[in-house]
Parts: sequence; C-alpha cells; structure tokens
Amino acid sequence: MQDRYWAVVKWSSLGVSIGSVVVAAGLLWMNSRVAVSDRPLQVDVESGKQPEAKVEKPLLVERKGEQIIWRLRADEAKQQDQGMYLIEPRLELFTETGEVVPVEGAEAWFEPVRKNIHFKGSVKARYRDWILLCDELRYDGGRDEMVVPGSFRVSKPDVKLRGRGLRVDRKTQNLTIAHDVWVEDATVREFGGRK
Repeated sequence: MQDRYWAVVKWSSLGVSIGSVVVAAGLLWMNSRVAVSDRPLQVDVESGKQPEAKVEKPLLVERKGEQIIWRLRADEAKQQDQGMYLIEPRLELFTETGEVVPVEGAEAWFEPVRKNIHFKGSVKARYRDWILLCDELRYDGGRDEMVVPGSFRVSKPDVKLRGRGLRVDRKTQNLTIAHDVWVEDATVREFGGRK
C-alpha cells in the first residue's frame, strides 16, 4: 500500500513539474515580442527623479459586477506621481440602459485611487443627437457624474443651449445647470414665435 502511495506522489509531482515547464514555455513564446533593456535606468541628476514611464495605446475599464461603467483609451499615457497623463484620450461612459456616451479631448489626467478623469482642451461629448462642447470636463468617480465647471455649449439640430456649471448624473442622465442659462429653440419660432 505504501509503495503505491509513493508511486502516485512521484508521478503526480512529475506531471506538475512538466506542466509548469509547458505553461512557462507557452507564456514566454506568447510574450516573445516584449523587449527588455539591459541599460541601467536613467535618473535626472538635477531633480533626482526617474523618467516618466510611457504606455502606448492604454485601455482602462471600470466595472460594477458584469456592467461596464466606463472605458478609457488614449493614444499614449505617461505615468505620474498620483496617476496618469493621457494624450488624445477617449472615454466611453455607459448609461444604466447600456447607451454609450463618448467623450474626447486633447488631454486628460486619470486618478486611479478615486477613479476620477479630468479632460482639458477642446472637449466634445455626444449623447443621442446632443453634442456638448467645453474646455474642461471631469468625471467624478465617487459621485458617478460628469461635471463641467466652466462654460459650455450643448446643441442638437433645433436647440442650442449655453451656460456655466453643468452636472450630469450617469445613472439617471439628469442635468443640473448652475449659472447663466441661455436657450435657443428653433421649433418655438416656427410654431407661433417671431421669425
């Protein structure tokens, strides 16, 4: 009985060892295109800091269970002290019903701890046939909402809206405008308003 026990242990150990070698070889073969530098890491002599790490075509996804909350892509990202700096970022916010709200801008910063995304420079967002244009937009991960702290313009074919201080709840799509609302509705002029 004891001889049989040791034979099972011996063959099981051999099987695990061979399996490990096969898995390791497979992983090495799949990642063979990864280049590793043998040069030492360069440090900036004046500041004493290491250079920022760059990532090409990053993709970040936030989920709650099976549901995707947002997906963030960029042409390039640079690792910084408190997060990532993104060049040509594109954010896709998903509503509770699964509709996609694309947001794009010139640059953005992502804070991984708070899940905040801060867009700056020619920001454009689309929701159904509405287009939002602004210079700065933030996604607040804690409140699950988009915030435009400054001025903005929203339009669709017959309606134009301008204001300052916009908040949009991702779940309900409810809008709150803090200041200076101006609305131009072309459909009102056609049905009894001045032309």
